[in-house]
Amino acid sequence: MMIVESPAGASIGEDEPHAHEGEECHLVLQGKVLAKQGEDSLIAEEGDCFTWNASVPHTVKNIGDTKSVILIAIYSDTKMDDLL
Repeated sequence: MMIVESPAGASIGEDEPHAHEGEECHLVLQGKVLAKQGEDSLIAEEGDCFTWNASVPHTVKNIGDTKSVILIAIYSDTKMDDLL
């Protein structure tokens, strides 16, 4: 598990979506984000959660006016250093 904070407009994987082994569960603690995976996308706000198969290329972008804070749980048989 980890907490990821992103300033307004920042993204993880925006320029090039990333993928890795495992499953991810995201809980938005603060802010508003656009999550994209493959051809699918959704907007999530405080209290919303989503999960996905992390082997499909994905990205999360803060689309709000303030920082976003997301609790992310990753399950994988791979070492954490190999996922980030």
